[in-house]
Amino acid sequence: MFGENDADVLIPDGTDEVVYSDITIADDITLASVDVQVNITHSYIGDLIIEITSPEGTTVRLHNRNGGASANIVGWYDSELSVDGPGALADFAGESTLGEWELWVSDNAGADVGTVNEWCVQALGGGGRRAAAAGPSSLPVRGLRRASATSATPS
Repeated sequence: MFGENDADVLIPDGTDEVVYSDITIADDITLASVDVQVNITHSYIGDLIIEITSPEGTTVRLHNRNGGASANIVGWYDSELSVDGPGALADFAGESTLGEWELWVSDNAGADVGTVNEWCVQALGGGGRRAAAAGPSSLPVRGLRRASATSATPS
């Protein structure tokens, strides 16, 4: 399965706002492994927290304010980028692919702005079966949205 969301959205700078992005997967496959690709431009990645939540509610923190003054987060978790935790992509093993996958991004300091340019989920089921996802060329994918939060931790 390869589902993506390529709707650009500004990450609110140093506010209580959080950016969410969803990808809907239409196939019900038991996961063997998951990879997550992100393309986020930001001039100071040490400001950012990035999490992904499965349709079954398991959440993994991909990026946890590390990287300091480095710019941009582009690549695949776990092959090119390391998952900071808490959690690991292996936590999704055994879950169903069916439903809405959500990426959550917050900017926890002022003075630097960024954009979620694109992200995708690649899911592999047992026996090498791949799930089909809704995407720009097939079923609609709900775009990015902003939600007010009282802290930089999703509820």
